[in-house]
Order: sequence, then C-alpha cells, then structure tokens
Amino acid sequence: MVAGAAFSFGWLGNELTTKTHASEEALASLASSDAVVISEQRWITFTPTSKVPKTGFIFYPCALCDARGFAPLLKEIAATGFLVVLVPMPSNFAIFDADRALEVKQTFPAIEHWVIGGHSMGGGSSAMFLHSHPDNTDGLLMWDSFTYESYNISEQSLPVLTIYGDSHHSPERPAQFEEAKQYMPPHARYQVIAGGDHFQFGHFRAEDIAHRTTATIPREQQHQQIIAHSVAFLTAIEQGTR
Repeated sequence: MVAGAAFSFGWLGNELTTKTHASEEALASLASSDAVVISEQRWITFTPTSKVPKTGFIFYPCALCDARGFAPLLKEIAATGFLVVLVPMPSNFAIFDADRALEVKQTFPAIEHWVIGGHSMGGGSSAMFLHSHPDNTDGLLMWDSFTYESYNISEQSLPVLTIYGDSHHSPERPAQFEEAKQYMPPHARYQVIAGGDHFQFGHFRAEDIAHRTTATIPREQQHQQIIAHSVAFLTAIEQGTR
C-alpha cells in the first residue's frame, strides 16, 4: 500500500510538469495480459510470461511527458521475452536523475545483460549515464535522441543503435544529429524511419501533439518499426552477435 501510494504521489507531482499526456489507449495498455505482467511501483516493470528473461531494457522517458505514453511499445517489446523497466523521472526530466539505472539493476540481479536507452532527453540522459558509468551496461538504444560534447561516449565499445524519424519537427534537428555523431562511438548504427517523427515514438493525446507532429506515416506503422528494430537489437545483445 505504501509503495502504491508513493507511486501515485509521484505521478501527481509530475502532472505539474507534464505538457504531453499519455493517451487513453496508453493508460489502458498498463493492464497485465497473458503475455506480459505489469507492475507499477517505483517503476513500471513489464515482465514476459513466455520465459524467464535474461536481458533487461531500462527506458528513460522524454522531458515534460507522461512516461506512461511509452507503455504500449514497451509492453510489445517485453512480450518478445525481455524485461523492460520504464523509469519515471523527477519533474519529468531524466537529466535530474540519470543514475536511476543503478538502482534498477540492483533490483533485478538475475538479469545477465542490460541495455539502457530512452526517447529524446531520456536517450540523452542514457548517454549521460554511460559517460559516468562506462562499463555498466551492454548496449545503448536511443529513440530519436543524441548526446552532446559534455557527455562524449565516442570511445566506448558497447553496441549503440539510434532509431529516428526523418520527418523532423525542427529545421535544426538534422544538423544536430550530424553534429552529435562525433560524440558517439564510430560503430554506432542509425536506423531511419521514413516519414516518422519525434512525437510518434510514444502514444500521447492527440490534442497535445497535433500542433507539433510532422509525421507522414500512421502512428501504428511507426510503432511497428520502432518495436521491430528495438527487438532485433535486444536479441542481438542477448545472443552476443552485436
């Protein structure tokens, strides 16, 4: 009861700094299914029922958004056999506590391989974590995000995948991605989603993103590609083929 109350209070506090709210469909996806058991306490944990997971994916959400908006995609990823931990952040800013992954890892000692990642600022904060803890995870999976000179990870050897949409909401975005490549490992892979955009990496209320979205493909089509590329990356990490 105490843990549940603390979790609820956390969402209430974060509501004050939420500009992009989870859709009703996203909130409904937080119910457990035959394929995935979902636990909402300090984090939102998605545990597959098909097998005992060996690989975990720690996900940091973007800034000023309800982290639950990523639940539909993360639930689908978990259903393929991975533990997924969605980590809400103080005041909806992952940069305020980029080291939360350490606590997550301690909570699940049976996990053999860890991948960290996130969307937008959440992905950047994952790189911040790796900059401070270079040997702490087995992979970095970024959704439409990049790092900066202050958090240069170019000398790290772990596998890195950045998935991004090419329908940018800001004219500066392509140049920012190019600039950031020098701070990423030279072997980092970049997977483009043609027609995808920044705001369709989650499942948010239409009225919150209607004036910002630039996608030219349906949300469901973008989600299918994000999930497929993410699962392929996690599978390769688990099998040691990356």
